[in-house]
Amino acid sequence: MKGDSTEATNIRHSSALIQGLTGRVRGLLKEPIFTSALNLMTNGGITAVLGFLFIMVITQIFPPSDVGLYSAIISAAGLLALFSRFGFDIGLIRFLPSSKDPNDFVGTCQSTALVGSLALSAIFLAGLPIWAPSLSFITDDLAFMIIFIAITMTTSVLYIQHNYYIVMRLTRQLIVRDVLRDVIKITSVILLAPLGLCGIMGASVTALIASFLLANMFLRRTVPAYRPRLSIRRDLARSLAKYSANNYVAGMIGSAPYLIMPVLVVNLQGAEQGAYFFVAWSVAMVIFIAIDAISTSFFAAGSRSTEEMKQIALRSMKIAYLILAPILVIILLFAPDLLALFGEGYSENSSNLLMLLSICTIPMAFNDLYANSKRINNEMRPLILYNLAIAVGTLGLGTLLMSQMGIIGVGIGFLLTEIFLTLVISRRWRPWS
Repeated sequence: MKGDSTEATNIRHSSALIQGLTGRVRGLLKEPIFTSALNLMTNGGITAVLGFLFIMVITQIFPPSDVGLYSAIISAAGLLALFSRFGFDIGLIRFLPSSKDPNDFVGTCQSTALVGSLALSAIFLAGLPIWAPSLSFITDDLAFMIIFIAITMTTSVLYIQHNYYIVMRLTRQLIVRDVLRDVIKITSVILLAPLGLCGIMGASVTALIASFLLANMFLRRTVPAYRPRLSIRRDLARSLAKYSANNYVAGMIGSAPYLIMPVLVVNLQGAEQGAYFFVAWSVAMVIFIAIDAISTSFFAAGSRSTEEMKQIALRSMKIAYLILAPILVIILLFAPDLLALFGEGYSENSSNLLMLLSICTIPMAFNDLYANSKRINNEMRPLILYNLAIAVGTLGLGTLLMSQMGIIGVGIGFLLTEIFLTLVISRRWRPWS
């Protein structure tokens, strides 16, 4: 009888433990941060599936050399788009909710991005033989040049628009925008396939422009007062610049490795290895998007309630690892099978890199929340140092190891950098204590 009683007690304790854990998980899932992040991740998940389909199409239709060059071109355009926003996209999240002139605020951000991206594109194209000799062919064809500039400009302004959606909590509408973009891109690349590499670029710019125009139409219906003007108000630009300058430097340094590395791989390893890197990188970016969605939601929520930032950070961290766990298991078990969808060559040459990049997300989730905590408090010096460490570690160590080990070296360098930063940060920032 005593044994039966003990067994019954153990069962009750186990049941209570399971119910307690279930209750905590349900509590996390009801958090506003999770709702916002879930919409952003749903957007990322759906567009990732369409993105996979796009990559599958181009890897089946075009040779690896064209795919590799395309990855370098898109990365270069993304880097210029990053530089051209001058950090105003971050300032938009921080200050738009309290702005008395939201249309002028958004219009100033978008106009600055358009002017900046046009100017930087021209400078980049003029100096191609110096910083990206593998892409020098762009300047030999007027169509390539126009498409490249258009991709850079639309990418830049779409980032501003993206953050407007987040501030206005219209993340569901963001899903529609990005799904339409990817559907247009897939359809266009099939129709433009006879044009070769120019066809891939043409499909990209067509989708980006259509996405921006459609989204503006949706916003006008959803937010009747939404009427941003293409003009730059100097007073708003100056006030944004005061906050955004350091954020701009920090963001530029932190994001640069993700955009520079595909160009470096093509320059140092060739276009074919660039294609294998691009596919693994693109799949890993789906997980990076999940982390970014959670950290961005934390930034938005923390900006509204700075006094509760520590508690919000802890809840965000729990949500991040709750979501990452099943994704990592799937990637580690089925990476070769997943990449086989793009072709046998990609399965053989990209699987190990993809697994390494997925493991990087474990320390990355913690590190990104720390970075956004500094951004909320406007503590720019540690934020800049953090992003500088990522840039030096990823680009420096990654490039060094790539020269010895091939593209797998990039993953090793990335992982070692993120682990090192976690060890340093955890000595100073512990939201759980």
